[in-house]
Amino acid sequence: MLVATSCALAACSSSDDDDGNNANDSNGENTGTETGGGENTGTEGGSSSATATTVDGITSIRIDATAGGFGADDNDPANHWTYYDISNATVLDLSDEAAASSNEWDIAFKRNNVILNGGVSGNGQVKGGIVDAQLDFYNEENEPLKDVFMAATAENELAALTEATDMSAVEFLSDHYVANIVGTGQTGDNSWFLYDPSTHQLSANADAWFAVRGASGDSYAKLHVTDIQTNERQVTTELFIQGAGASNFDTNTTTWVASPGAEGGKVCYDFETMGEMDCDSAADSWDLQLDISADGRSWNLWTNGGVYGSGDSGGSFGPMDAALATDTVNGASVPNWFDDTTGGVFADYPWYVYNLNGSHRLWPNFRVYAIETPEGTYKLQLVGYYDEGATSGFVSIRHMPVAAQ
Repeated sequence: MLVATSCALAACSSSDDDDGNNANDSNGENTGTETGGGENTGTEGGSSSATATTVDGITSIRIDATAGGFGADDNDPANHWTYYDISNATVLDLSDEAAASSNEWDIAFKRNNVILNGGVSGNGQVKGGIVDAQLDFYNEENEPLKDVFMAATAENELAALTEATDMSAVEFLSDHYVANIVGTGQTGDNSWFLYDPSTHQLSANADAWFAVRGASGDSYAKLHVTDIQTNERQVTTELFIQGAGASNFDTNTTTWVASPGAEGGKVCYDFETMGEMDCDSAADSWDLQLDISADGRSWNLWTNGGVYGSGDSGGSFGPMDAALATDTVNGASVPNWFDDTTGGVFADYPWYVYNLNGSHRLWPNFRVYAIETPEGTYKLQLVGYYDEGATSGFVSIRHMPVAAQ
C-alpha cells in the first residue's frame, strides 16, 4: 500500500520553518562544506551567492529562497518561488505567473518547500525519485536519530551523492497536491495517521495536533484525530472550535465522525455550524475536508483555499504536541498559517527534520534525489538552510549529472 503524503510539518510544509535566529548550517556548526573533489569552500553547503561552482563534476549553489521572510504575507511581492535551471546551474528571474507556463526551470524553492516543473506544479516534464533515503538517520519507527543528525555534515555525507547508482531501481514521480496537515503515515513525521505495512491498516495518531483557520478567516479550531476505521473509511476528529467573534478556543470538545463511505470520497465540515456541508455547493465556506481515494491509498485533510475550495483564508499550522496544543489558546496565538500546496518526491521523502533538539530549526538528512529532466538526469542533495548570518531560507544544494558517474 502506498499512502499519499500530505506534508508540511511539511515536508512539505512551511510550518517546519524557524525564525532564522538560531542556526548556522546543517548541524549547527560552521564546518564548511565539500562541494566536490575535496575542496572545502567554507560556505556551508554552497556558494555564498546565487553563483554556482563546479568541482570534479559536482555543482554547488546557495539559493535565496527566503520568499520575503518567515511568515511573509501572501501579497508580499517578495513572497514567490525561486526557480532553478539545473542543467545550466542558473537561478532564473521568473515570476510565479510566468513560471506556470515556462519550460525553462526544473526545480523551485520557497523556504523549505521544493517543487518540480511537472505534474500539478508546472508545465514541464520534470520528475523526481529517491536514490538514497538515508534510512540510517531514522529508527525502525521512522523517528529521527538525534545523534546521527548531530554528527552528520555536508562533508561526511558527500559519498551518498557520489556513489554509483542503479537508476533502473529509481521510481520517478510527478508532483501532486500535498496537504499541510501532515498525512505521511510515518511516526517520525508526526502524521495524523499511522500506517502499519504488515496489516495495511491505518490508526489514529492522537499525539499529533493541528490548528486550522476556516475559509472566511474568522473561525478556528485546534484538533487531533482520535480514531480511524480503515475498512469503513471512517475518521473521528476531536475539535476545540473558536467561532467568529469568540476570543478563545472552546474548552468543550466537538466530535466529527466523517464517513465518506467504503468507496471513498470527500466530506466537508463547517466550524460555525459544527456540522457537515456539501463540498461542492459550499466551496467557498467549508473549513475542513476529509478526502479518501476510492482505492484507499490516499487519505488527506485539506483546508479551504490552498488547493481545494474557493475560500481565501483557509490554512493550518502544525503538527503540535499536546503541550503546545494546550498552550495554543486561540487563533491569534498561532504564529503562522500555511496553505496546502504541491509536492512530489520531496513531500514523500522530506529533506529535513524540524526542531530536533528544541531549537526550532531545520536539520537536513542529506537524502539523495534523482531529478529527471528533458536535458538529462541528475542526482541532487540539499545540504543547508542558513547563510553565514544565520538567516533561514537560503537553501544550499549540490548536484551532478548521472552520466558523470
